[in-house]
Amino acid sequence: MSTAWIIFIVVLSALLLILIALFLLFVFQERLIFKPEAVPEDYQFEFNLPFEELFFEPRKGVRLNAVLFKAKESKGLCLFFHGHSGSNAHLGLCGRRNRKKRLGLFGLRLPRLRQKHRKTPS
Repeated sequence: MSTAWIIFIVVLSALLLILIALFLLFVFQERLIFKPEAVPEDYQFEFNLPFEELFFEPRKGVRLNAVLFKAKESKGLCLFFHGHSGSNAHLGLCGRRNRKKRLGLFGLRLPRLRQKHRKTPS
């Protein structure tokens, strides 16, 4: 086999491995990037700031968790929608930063809400 064919096969193999790796990253990207942190229903947050923990039920079976940090002589309220990964446990740091700026913080945890859309029979 000539040197050109060996180089061609090596380059083609490398490209194939790269494509396979990219495909796997695409398929598993949510598991790699968004690492949800499950906390029990009776979990008690502990922050060094006064806060309120709130729960909302937008539809049956879906319970959203929110944390409200109030600032003294508040200049406003920062609305923070927390996405897929983690939990509201890290919001104490954000609340402390906002409190220094005399801003309140309302952090709402929004888990992935999937709905199966079904066609109703006519």
